[in-house]
Amino acid sequence: MKRILWLIIWLLLIAVLLILLIWLLKPQSNSPQQKPKSSQAETQQPPKTKDKKGEIPPFSTTQITTELLLVSGMVKPESDARFASLPDIYSSKKIYVQKPTQAALVKMIDAARADGIELKVISGFRSYNEQKIIWKRKWDANEGQDDLTRVNQILKFSSMPGISRHHWGTDVDFNNLEPAYWRSETGVKTQQWLRQNAASFGFCEPYSGKAQGKRSGGYEDEAWHWSYRSIALPLQKLRSANMDNILHQPITGQDVVLSMPERMRVYVTSVAVSCQ
Repeated sequence: MKRILWLIIWLLLIAVLLILLIWLLKPQSNSPQQKPKSSQAETQQPPKTKDKKGEIPPFSTTQITTELLLVSGMVKPESDARFASLPDIYSSKKIYVQKPTQAALVKMIDAARADGIELKVISGFRSYNEQKIIWKRKWDANEGQDDLTRVNQILKFSSMPGISRHHWGTDVDFNNLEPAYWRSETGVKTQQWLRQNAASFGFCEPYSGKAQGKRSGGYEDEAWHWSYRSIALPLQKLRSANMDNILHQPITGQDVVLSMPERMRVYVTSVAVSCQ
């Protein structure tokens, strides 16, 4: 009889404990439910900084400055206060240059015309992407050659994107891009006038003298290419001092470019004495 009584007592105790446990585990109806914390803030990556044209600038975001964007052609001249387009009578198409360059160009072209010399600007500011398209087109034109030969062929007269002086809004091409034109009677007269008068308007001929041994390395001579020196010179120094990031931008033939960083720097610094 005692054993049965003890069994009943143990069963009651177990029942009480079970009831207590159930009550403790039951959610309280008057306590507000906690919303799960979102992990978005922990997993979301910050967006890459883009320039005005939606292009990824050719340097890390910590190194971006207005001037570095300019020397790399990562600006939009039509909305940039530093730029202005040339009037149609001075250019073959819509061409932008920096405002001081434009003012000097207008004066020089007017003076040349007064002397019977026709000057027409056929190229001015060129963006990073435009230069990249030129680079790729010339790369494809040299199909069948090894990569180093293709790069060397391009670099005779064309810049790698990011190091072209045409990015700066200070440099222009006149009349014709063919060397044969500048050997013609008209071309010779035009070049003679420019060499005698351009400096008085602030312009210099960056790619000259190589054929005469006055300039080593860099691009071949370009009689058509003239630069507004006072603005171009500090930009040239800035580009030369900031080459590493631009060389690591993805372009066709990048392995070759990366294998000769000092030679690529020469394409920035090898200019005529008049432009230094």
